[in-house]
Order: sequence, then structure tokens, then C-alpha cells
Amino acid sequence: MNKAKPKKQTLEQSLIKQKILDLESELVPLVREKLGKNLVSVLATGGCANFDAVPGWSDYDLIILVNDRKKVPVIDVSQLEKKYGISPIQIAAKPWRSFVARTKGSEKTDRYVDTLWLIAIRAYCRVLAGKKLVPLIPPLRSLLARDLHCELRCHYLHETNSDPDWNIVLAKNPKRWVNCVVSLSHMLLLAKGVFVPKNEIPSALEKYYPDFTGFNIVAEALKIRSTGKIPTPDSAQAKQAKKLLTEFLKIYREYLFQEYPAK
Repeated sequence: MNKAKPKKQTLEQSLIKQKILDLESELVPLVREKLGKNLVSVLATGGCANFDAVPGWSDYDLIILVNDRKKVPVIDVSQLEKKYGISPIQIAAKPWRSFVARTKGSEKTDRYVDTLWLIAIRAYCRVLAGKKLVPLIPPLRSLLARDLHCELRCHYLHETNSDPDWNIVLAKNPKRWVNCVVSLSHMLLLAKGVFVPKNEIPSALEKYYPDFTGFNIVAEALKIRSTGKIPTPDSAQAKQAKKLLTEFLKIYREYLFQEYPAK
């Protein structure tokens, strides 16, 4: 795994890290209590997993691997969101059997348990409780040999599907627009076995995908994100964000579907 060398944290980054750890000290016991023996593993993912979070822009994403997803109760985290000022706290349940099947190379799994996610676990996800996952995942070389471009196309099609409740372009949400650009770029790099902090994504894209022309758009999206302020839907900055998203998705689609035709 090609990872950027860790840099000395600023005071702000240290405070963000401590807040995330304090949140987890309450959230994880709550999850374990609610899930009981159904719980297999708990892991932090997204920007909060590697403490590369931007207040206001970064959600807290928790993945729980369970034996039976039908028996997962609703977990009320509203009080923790208020206490720590991190919102939303999103808890997604994934079936343990799908994780095991995907590690063995089977495609008969839950759609959200793909090889890119296995690479992400190796790169930066933190297991907070339960089974350790990295020893169960094949070596990176083996994962990179799989059809990751098919998975990249699936993620693109998920974001742009015809359902207005899911289509990222139709959403009146500048936060989602910007984060979508960053997220899809991040997946491109994972497909090369590369993981860097978000502010280094544009230069990494230029290095590992020299024919991909969207890295400047990612840089502009990150500038909006770095302000820490979410644009209102009708603001000039929101219009800029939507324009960046639209341009990025066009380049992303052309690159994925022309450079890497379906097998």
C-alpha cells in the first residue's frame, strides 16, 4: 500500500482527533450493548477513521459487521451528535458472511462489501471492537488483480442513478456534491493501492492517473471544503460546487467507460 508519510499534526487536528476518540469511547460500548452476540466487528471509516476530518463537512461513519442484519436494532445517537458536535453519525450494518465471501474472491456478496472496501480496511479503517479484519484480507497485490474498474463504474452508477432520492446531481445539497467529488477520487486512488490525505488527492491523481484530467476539479472542491462552511443551496459557492460536480462526473464517466471497457 502506497501511503503518504504522516505529518506533524496541528493543534486543530489534535483537538479533532481527541474529540473523535472521546466520541468512540461512548459510541462503541453503546453499539456492543445493542448488538450483543450478533456483533462481529466494529470499524471506523471515512475521514474520521484516519482523523482527516473537516468540522461540518465530515460525517462520522461506523461500519458494523453482523451475523444477521435483520436483527440490527435502531441505535439512537442523537445525544452523542449534540454532545460532540459531529453530525450525522452514520451506522451501517454489513453481513459478516459477505465480508468472508469477498475475501475469498466471491462476487456473491452484498453490493456494499466490495474489494475497494477491503483495500480501504487495509489502508486506513480502524477496527474498534470485535474481530481483527486485516489478517483475514488477502495481500494487496491479490486485491489489485481483481476487476476494480467494474467496481468503480458501479460506484459511479450508484451516484448517478435515475432515482431522484439517490441521484447526486439532483440533490440540493452542496455538501454532498463536494464530498462526492472527493470520495470518487479517493476510490480511484484505492484502485491503484494508493492512500493519501485528502489535500494530497489532486497531486496523487496527477501522478497515478496522468491521463485523468479531473484533478484540478478535485483541488477546487477541496478548497470549498477547507473553508469549514457549508454553502447554502442558492449561494454562488453552491452553484460553483454543482458545476464542479457536473464537470467531474463527465470526466470520470468518460475515463472509466472508455479507458476501461467492461470485461
